[in-house]
Amino acid sequence: MISRKTVIIVLVILPLGLAYRPEFVGTVKNVTVQEGREAVLSCTVDKLRTYKVAWVRVDTQTILTIHTTVITRNPRVTLEHNGHTNWHLHISDVNEQDRGAYMCQINTDPMISQAGFLQVVVPPKINDLGSSTDMIVREMQDISLRCRASGFPPPRVQWRREDGAAIQRGNGRDSAAMLVEGEQLNITRVSRLHMGAYLCIARNGILPAVSKRVDVKVHFGPVMLVSSQLESAYVGQRSKRLQCETEAYPRSINYWTNGAGEMIVASEKYQLKTVEKSLYQLSMILIIHHIQRGDFQNYRCVAKNSLGEVDGVISLDEEPAPTTYSTVKLNQNIYTSPAESPAETAAEREEVVPARPDPRSDRQWDGVRRGPTPARPERPPPGLGKPGEASAGDRYSVERTSSRATVTQDAQWLLVAIVAAAVEAYWGLR
Repeated sequence: MISRKTVIIVLVILPLGLAYRPEFVGTVKNVTVQEGREAVLSCTVDKLRTYKVAWVRVDTQTILTIHTTVITRNPRVTLEHNGHTNWHLHISDVNEQDRGAYMCQINTDPMISQAGFLQVVVPPKINDLGSSTDMIVREMQDISLRCRASGFPPPRVQWRREDGAAIQRGNGRDSAAMLVEGEQLNITRVSRLHMGAYLCIARNGILPAVSKRVDVKVHFGPVMLVSSQLESAYVGQRSKRLQCETEAYPRSINYWTNGAGEMIVASEKYQLKTVEKSLYQLSMILIIHHIQRGDFQNYRCVAKNSLGEVDGVISLDEEPAPTTYSTVKLNQNIYTSPAESPAETAAEREEVVPARPDPRSDRQWDGVRRGPTPARPERPPPGLGKPGEASAGDRYSVERTSSRATVTQDAQWLLVAIVAAAVEAYWGLR
């Protein structure tokens, strides 16, 4: 029979033992680490005393460490501790196989433990083995582009054109889109408009995002477009430009021929140019210099590749040379009669000498010697000459009339010149 004294001792010692049991401080936190980096799981314990701490992989029940000793043979696993409170499990160069729960436990009776989860994220990666490569197709065929991507979380795959144009997947109104979701891109009845580079882009929120470029080339025979089949020029014209537009892939061989079927080669007479507009479009340009009468004929632009040949014809006809007008310049002549001739200038009539007083006058002499003032000739009255001889007055009237007639004739010539200049300016504007 248990005595009262024994019961009292047990009731006193039991609370003291519970007070010194080890316990966890906080929890083992979940950790997310990108593949290839180091993960650290931390466990903090209080009042450990003689008890021991161990780390265990939950899903495989693998013991990794016991107290201060690393048990596992995995060289990537290490332990950092201070012997009492802090116990840190390090896993370097983590990979997807390290993903899972890890337990920190203390060997009490019963055992106590805490667990944390290690999440390993993986940037997206495009697998070349299951993805499409550059392809060559014929027009009107159906194609399917594939892009296989991996990563964690599972990546999101989108398709877009490298040149920023919309992707035409079919003939419907809603078949065009700037971005297409999914690992597979299907295009029906491809044409030359589908030619170009397509980008498969994979993202899962873990940097960096990745992409793959798939180049699609569409083969088709040449097509020729001549915007103006009839051109004109005139003899003596400096140059004339003829132009054809062609589309072809593979790239076509392009050349010009004259009316006799002879191939035109570059020379001082002919200048040949090609201007590339896109992967399959170009302009053929022929410039003919110093137009002569023999240049008025048919010119043929030809394009050919392995899938066909096409040509276009431009006819160069003669047109009348533009009318030219010459400008008449009239000299402005001033006609004066002898009676209207200017008198001698003031400089000829004045001579500067030193000033001195005039003895014949009370006024001061200003130093300018003046000649005699010429008398103004009076107009003689008409009819005072000898019989049969025109008088001085009549001759004066004739001279004045002749002067007025000359001035009137100059005004008429000036008016003709103004009209000619106006006509030339009118035709020049046209």
